[in-house]
Parts: sequence; C-alpha cells; structure tokens
Amino acid sequence: MGSYGKNSDGVWISCGDVVGGQARGRGDCAGAPDIYTSWVGGWQSSSNGWCWFSMRGAILETRAA
Repeated sequence: MGSYGKNSDGVWISCGDVVGGQARGRGDCAGAPDIYTSWVGGWQSSSNGWCWFSMRGAILETRAA
C-alpha cells in the first residue's frame, strides 16, 4: 500500500494471501474529501484517483470478512 503519481497524491493497495478479512487504502487528502480504494481480499489489488490538493499520507484500513 502506498502513494503513486507525479505528486504522490494517489493511493494504491495490493494484497497477498489474506485469510478472513479485507483491506483498503485511504488517501488522507489535505483538501476534503479523502479518497479510498476498493476493499480487496487475497491476491487482489486496487487503486484510486487523486487528491484535489496534496495527500498527507496513505492509511491502511482492515475489516473482518
């Protein structure tokens, strides 16, 4: 999970072998709203667009399946 793009203001996530849960990436945007990837499980990946301004950081969120 991390940032991508010319200004590092997009967020991506890639999962390996995940058992019993899902994860997604959240871009903590300096200007609202934050951006999110799709929830992904084992051996999946997702990315999302760009923050309107800059991104302060990428945050990993998890949930039980």
